[in-house]
Amino acid sequence: MRIRAYGAPLGLRDNKLWAFLLVDMMDTPADWVLTSAGDDVQLTYRISGAVLAVPSTESFTQATVAAPGAVNSRWTLRQIDKEILTHRAVTTVTESGWYCLELAGTGQYLGRNKMEDPSLLPKKVLLLPRGIEPPRLIVEVIKVANPALNK
Repeated sequence: MRIRAYGAPLGLRDNKLWAFLLVDMMDTPADWVLTSAGDDVQLTYRISGAVLAVPSTESFTQATVAAPGAVNSRWTLRQIDKEILTHRAVTTVTESGWYCLELAGTGQYLGRNKMEDPSLLPKKVLLLPRGIEPPRLIVEVIKVANPALNK
């Protein structure tokens, strides 16, 4: 699957998660494999096997990729109902749509800072403070050539 924040595709640079406003600046789009972890999920970067994580729960910490099993790498994925704008926790993604991603049990969501510089440079993807409305992320289901990798 691929993820977009405010319409910009997410990708990695130096093992940190960025939203690329100009796709030409991104080496390759970040393709993720979603793995159920009880009521939560882990997102594994398809190319390296590293997982989406944050090094700390301090607000505005930039998301990174880390070794599987890293601290702060379990997420609650919530699917947003477009009609009534409510969300429910899911552990699988079968259709593209709006979702939000909470660091499991913290009330902190992954997203972009609304107070960004106005340039076209890549924007940090951050762990936002508690109490902020969950940002809508667009999750796109993709199919790869090897069916065993389509999870």
